[in-house]
Amino acid sequence: MKLVWHEPFEGVTRVRALAWTCDCRAVVYELLQAGGRAFIRKTIQAEPTPKVEETHRWSIEEARRVWLALLCGEMR
Repeated sequence: MKLVWHEPFEGVTRVRALAWTCDCRAVVYELLQAGGRAFIRKTIQAEPTPKVEETHRWSIEEARRVWLALLCGEMR
């Protein structure tokens, strides 16, 4: 399955990181929670500035399922 990526939502001020991949890679993923919802942020570490994209917001349970599928290679 393929995830749909969007520009980051600017209206969220408090975000809590639940899980993340190693920042030693060219692409870093983070599972984030804000306002009772969760989403995945993808950062492509490019020069001169990184490119940041985010997924749709889900319930925390659904976001964890998507996160595991992403890590297992079932989603991209």
